[in-house]
Amino acid sequence: MRYFQYYLKFLVKYVLLRLRNDYSFWKKLGVFDHGKMNFGEYSIGTFDFFYSTFTEGNKRSFKDITVVEIGPGDSVAIGILSKLHGARRSLLVDSGDFATRDMNFYLELIGPQSSPRSFDEMLISFDIDYGTLGLESLRTVASNSVDLIISNAVLEHIAPEMLTQYVSEFRRVLNPEGVMIHRIDYRDHLTGRKFHNSLPRFISHSRFYLNSIMYLNNLSEDDYLRMFLNHNFQLQVIDSKKLISARKSIGNQRSRPKNSAAEVASSCIVCFRV
Repeated sequence: MRYFQYYLKFLVKYVLLRLRNDYSFWKKLGVFDHGKMNFGEYSIGTFDFFYSTFTEGNKRSFKDITVVEIGPGDSVAIGILSKLHGARRSLLVDSGDFATRDMNFYLELIGPQSSPRSFDEMLISFDIDYGTLGLESLRTVASNSVDLIISNAVLEHIAPEMLTQYVSEFRRVLNPEGVMIHRIDYRDHLTGRKFHNSLPRFISHSRFYLNSIMYLNNLSEDDYLRMFLNHNFQLQVIDSKKLISARKSIGNQRSRPKNSAAEVASSCIVCFRV
């Protein structure tokens, strides 16, 4: 039954996108969204996870750091919260201009200490560089200039060939003491299972699907670990359900981890330069 539900939901959304491939249009109707980063409680909770993992889990200070977020989605909340917690600046990299311009949402995050009158004024005030050209925006970042790179359920939406280029850029821009923290959801985003692995090849390999907001790359946890290890990162994997309480160290060996990733629903991968 759930298998049927997945295909029904997928086909309906696939057809709608074929009729009008316009995210902003479907977003207004509540059909598609890039997560919930335009909701205060969710965006604060997301930031708190990355902040605590960086400062408590890895004993780092947030003061005066440079933060890069890949795929900020429907808001620039991470940039605002990063500045409020002491970061020097942030670069938010997305594949399009999806961030809400609702200043009431942002002013609730900011609080009484500042009242920017417009979205652009807010970006300047909080030292946020909002890049909407994907990989090309990331390539404008100076080498060894970034202290923290984060993503929240984003990497699974990037095609493997493109993802390899992103990881190469992560390696280039991250300074020798820098850290990456990536939360990855390996399930389909319609039923919470892994039914997307069974999509017919004529759909899963089509140019339209590849460039749509529905795209998932089907990579497993092992695939991500291998990719990061091949770019000379040292890794820790955090079980997202148990968060920081359960870790397994991977080190910088290039061998396949013993535990199969077949049943892994989601995880957080923390990367260090070596």
